[in-house]
Amino acid sequence: MTAEPPLPVVPGTARQPGGNLGAAPLLDADEEVRLAQRIEAGREASQQLRAEAVTDAGERRRLRAAARDGDRAFERFVAANLRLVIRLAVRYSRRSRLDLDDLLQEGAVGLVRAVERFDWQRGYRFSTYAAYWIHQAMQRGTARAEPGVRLPHDVHDAVVRVRAARTALDAGEGDALSLERLAQATRLSREQVEHAVRSDHQVLSLDQRLGDDPGDATLEQRVAIAPDAPDEEAVTRALTAHALDRARQRLTKRQWHVLIGHFGLEGEPARSVATLATELGVGRETARLALRSALALVSAAIGRDDDPEAAA
Repeated sequence: MTAEPPLPVVPGTARQPGGNLGAAPLLDADEEVRLAQRIEAGREASQQLRAEAVTDAGERRRLRAAARDGDRAFERFVAANLRLVIRLAVRYSRRSRLDLDDLLQEGAVGLVRAVERFDWQRGYRFSTYAAYWIHQAMQRGTARAEPGVRLPHDVHDAVVRVRAARTALDAGEGDALSLERLAQATRLSREQVEHAVRSDHQVLSLDQRLGDDPGDATLEQRVAIAPDAPDEEAVTRALTAHALDRARQRLTKRQWHVLIGHFGLEGEPARSVATLATELGVGRETARLALRSALALVSAAIGRDDDPEAAA
């Protein structure tokens, strides 16, 4: 059993996506079966070694050799199918916000999962099985790169379809695309296309730099903020004071004392429930129940403040 020499890594280019990732020779059906059998044998050998049930030194050497051979077969199997990842990533890049390099990484994760789960005894070719796992991995990676507010599944599907149609039609027509043209290309209604276009927003981090140099300003430093705008801490204090003012009328003296003392509000130091119970001359459980009911009343007060019908 000889290990296949690793290929030097060559960066990808626009004309050759993925560099030389797909340079390993392809596998025929018989080679797929042989490699899958070696992977399976190596997995079984690793399980026996982990169980520490084998005491014979010669048998342990044989199992370690089988485990190493399974690892080599696994690497060979993955390397021989990387061009499938490249082909699917290039096709999927039309409707994804991820760069092609990121899609290749996500697709490679799916390929590894497919090799781990491939059952050679079923008789089908690996590429048919692996395409599903690669596609799913790229979809999950794309979803993670989408806006922070998660869209409903049907809206996200429409966004992806409209995005792909825009890319394809822009390449062929070059003019601004109408909603009707996009609706025809995606087989969606005009309203669905319009909603998808409105929902397709890109989220930018305020820490993102406006240039490539480490000393360049961040987006946060260029965002215009009114000079009299309250900072986050001031807003939090105002909202807290407003909520407490609404709830205070409904709290008993015990509940108010526990609430203010436990969270250190109105200039008081924060104390534990046990300390507050001693101050009030009650049991710890009584003080804990008073705190719980006080928090419930504060939450209810905030809810009535946010609900126009309840406030009325």
